[in-house]
Amino acid sequence: GISLCYQFDPSNTKYKAAVEKGIQFFMDRCVDGLEEGSQVVRYPDNAAQESSTGTNALFGLSMIDYLRTLQSSKDNTDAAFVAKVKSKLRGIILHLQSMQLSTKHFSQKYNFQIKQKAKTSSPYFDGETMLCLVKAAKYIDGYEHLIPLIEEVSMITAKAYSIDVWVDNPDSDQTKGFYQWSSMFLSEYVDARWKNAQIFGDFVIALGHWVIYTHWILERRKNTGYAFEGIISAYVIAKSRGHTTALANLEAVIGEGLYKLTSWQVGSPLAYENAFLRHHPTSEAIALGGVMGAEDEAPLRIDTTQHQMHAVMMALTSVYTDQGQPVEPSESEDSSGEDD
Repeated sequence: GISLCYQFDPSNTKYKAAVEKGIQFFMDRCVDGLEEGSQVVRYPDNAAQESSTGTNALFGLSMIDYLRTLQSSKDNTDAAFVAKVKSKLRGIILHLQSMQLSTKHFSQKYNFQIKQKAKTSSPYFDGETMLCLVKAAKYIDGYEHLIPLIEEVSMITAKAYSIDVWVDNPDSDQTKGFYQWSSMFLSEYVDARWKNAQIFGDFVIALGHWVIYTHWILERRKNTGYAFEGIISAYVIAKSRGHTTALANLEAVIGEGLYKLTSWQVGSPLAYENAFLRHHPTSEAIALGGVMGAEDEAPLRIDTTQHQMHAVMMALTSVYTDQGQPVEPSESEDSSGEDD
């Protein structure tokens, strides 16, 4: 999450310091993995006998986005620290590759005690792992060798978590788990113009319609910020194709959904619209900016906030690109400001 904040605003030195502190924390907790040269995160807990694939993929993503931001901003950073980040990234990528199963999916976790990977996969971890591998291959020098693996696994997982599971349940939890991660990694894939990019673009837009009209995302009571990471990915592809009908549909959903969710955020400009937040004000600085899991649920989760804020950053970058610019009223508009 904080790596994406730094990428969104590279001039913010507090973001940079926080990212580097977080990366250092996880680098200090990496140990040797299953394959030679691989590295895997192990939390400092004697009882921790497993490391989830999702944790390692997300750590890899944080390093990739940090390195990308440094490269684009030309920021001066300790060369030794950058070299260490690059080395740890290589180890994490090797670990993720070693977690691939015979099915081409990725094992959910690695067991330190028996030094084996689990035989089961997860739509969440498959998606997170693929996003990490795709971004490494696309943005970081030295990872082009991952492209054939990416091209093969993208087709396998896209089919497995859509039409294969829709036979039994069109609104499958498997699709939900894979949804935003697949939309994000496939939108990067499409932009890179790798094999079958056109098909995967179609897939992302189709999944956008799935989450709107089969999963009924706007009708959900719980926080759905995660879904807008996927919907905005579909919007980007539709925009690149000039697909005006899809664009209008997706933009309307993005606007309605993010407006509602912003009213669930402590201290947001729309918090006054939320009855729960009005009746339960807080002066705790640590709560400011936190997002509730529902319109009337006080507990604030880090992952809920991260997904929603990433969706907001994506929207500002790709959808609402003219925000902050004054809009001149046309001559035909009623200057009274009242609705017709």
